[in-house]
Formats: sequence, C-alpha cells, structure tokens
Amino acid sequence: MRTDEVVALLLDPPSISELTGREAVVSRLRIKPGVSVVAALADARTGATDGWARVLWPASRAKTEKAEERAVRRGQRYRLRSLGGDLVLESGEVWADPVLAGALRGAARAGVLAVDDPVLRYNPARRLVVRRAATTVRVAAGVDPAALALDQEIGRATVLAPENMPANVVTMNSTLVCVDDVTGDTHPLTLVYPRDADAATGKVSVLAPVGSALLGLSLGQQIDWQAPGGRPMRLRVVEIRYQPEAAGDLTH
Repeated sequence: MRTDEVVALLLDPPSISELTGREAVVSRLRIKPGVSVVAALADARTGATDGWARVLWPASRAKTEKAEERAVRRGQRYRLRSLGGDLVLESGEVWADPVLAGALRGAARAGVLAVDDPVLRYNPARRLVVRRAATTVRVAAGVDPAALALDQEIGRATVLAPENMPANVVTMNSTLVCVDDVTGDTHPLTLVYPRDADAATGKVSVLAPVGSALLGLSLGQQIDWQAPGGRPMRLRVVEIRYQPEAAGDLTH
C-alpha cells in the first residue's frame, strides 16, 4: 500500500472508525513516506480529542511491541490491526501515546495533570496541551515532570519585589522546618537550585517534586506527599529559620 493510499484510508471516516473501533475522524496528520503516518483522532460526534493512530511500514513495525505491552500492562485502550502487505495500524487513547506515555505518567505522579483534564491541543508523539484548573500545562517528549510542576507553580504565583516579600513565605534558599503530621518526624530543609542539592544535608532542589511544592508555601501551610516507597507524608511548615529577602541578603 502506497503512502497516498494510507492517507486516503485514514481520512475516510467509516474506514478509520472500523480500524480503531471508535466513531472517529482524523484531525491532524504527520507523514513520513514509506516509514509512518501518524494521526490525531477526534470523536466523530463531539469533535473532542479521542486518541491517536499510527500506520507503520515494516522498517518501523518493531515499535508496536513496546507500545502494546505498556498499554496492556496499564489497562489503557490500545488496538493493533494489520493493513496487509506488512503494514500495521495501531491506535489508542492519549495516555497510551507511544512517545508521550512516559512523560504523561511522570507528570501525573508529580500532580501536574490528570487523565480527565480537558485537552486543548494534541500532536501525537510530540506534545499534549491541557487545561489544569486556571493554568495551561504542556507536556512534550523528554520534558522533566518536576520542571512541569515548577512551571505550573510559577504560573500561579504572585510576583513580588524582594523588599515586599512576607517573611513567612518559603522562597529560594530559605531554610525551614517541616513536620510530617503522619509520623510526627521533623525535617529541617533548605530549598536550593539543582546545582546545590544535597540530600545528606537537607538541601532540596527546587526541581525535585517536593521542592517545587514547597516553594511559595506560608508558615502553617502543608502539602500531602508520597515518599519513595509509597509512604504517605503530610509536610507542614512550622518554622522559617532563614529567608534571604527578610535577611536583606539578596545575593542568594
């Protein structure tokens, strides 16, 4: 089957619906002649984003094995069909995207997005843009989920001049004390840039998920967190021992 024949097949609503098992239409196409054709799918009735489809020629067919195994393991919608002549068509939900799946899962673990967030734009295997409360979240292949979390926090922040910063707010290079309300354990921490992070001395990178969550908290506020291994934590800020802005130390 030639590339133009594959494109015609995907753009025919009855054909793409039969192949994917969904009432779908193609809303976007990306073509690599003789290699692959990638399509974004929309619900034929509502126009809402409804996943992706990808036709692979023999040279790229091995990619389907990993995508199928991952989707089945996670209980995600995924379908694989033969088009004849050694061509295959795979399709699935957005969260089973063959390239973005890892980034989406990491972003969900970081609390940056959720499965039911409204999709604003979707370019399969490249990027997803969703509405998350009052902010917009963009996920792309290779993007660090912690960086997404920090970007979301910055997007919600109120920007103040250093001299106007309240002394009870956690800022960069602040040293604070948190209590885990689940266990009662006390944790002295300093919020630092990645180059200065040192777990042994309690220096937490702002790009670590817990670091981006602590940034901007006020005295008495808390975050719910999951420690490595899955243990739930509820960290409450009980003391800010040092804040550069309050100390007039604007070199930090």
